[in-house]
Amino acid sequence: MGNLKIPPGKAHCVKPVSDKTIPFSGKKTSTLYLLNQAGRRVDKVEVDGCAITDAVCCDWAVELDDHFSHEEIFIELKGSHITHAISQIEATVVRLSSNPAQTRKRCLVVFNRDTVSRAWFQRQQRRFQRDYNADLDRLRNGSSHPL
Repeated sequence: MGNLKIPPGKAHCVKPVSDKTIPFSGKKTSTLYLLNQAGRRVDKVEVDGCAITDAVCCDWAVELDDHFSHEEIFIELKGSHITHAISQIEATVVRLSSNPAQTRKRCLVVFNRDTVSRAWFQRQQRRFQRDYNADLDRLRNGSSHPL
């Protein structure tokens, strides 16, 4: 693996995992569980405060790169500020993605309280698909999501 552009000296922010359930939690915010039923080896990257310390960024990134697929997943755990979460994910995609326009991506916003309209979020989904080849989804706190 290792296609994400992790800054030099930040390899300690990347942890290979193959657990069936991979937890992601934030400081006083939300929790997400990625379900890894096949036990695939993935790289779990702590982005905020580790891989990136000098700019706006999302909380976590995951890289899958095996004979099944090559995909990047960007995760922001939020209480309610979904608009800010999307800008954090976008900044991280631009900075860390191996190829922001081409590599397949999933961007996940996990929230406690939804604060945006469905129409606004759908516009963001279309923009992310067009600009970043990314599926943008929002999930409730405590959700499980398949790899």
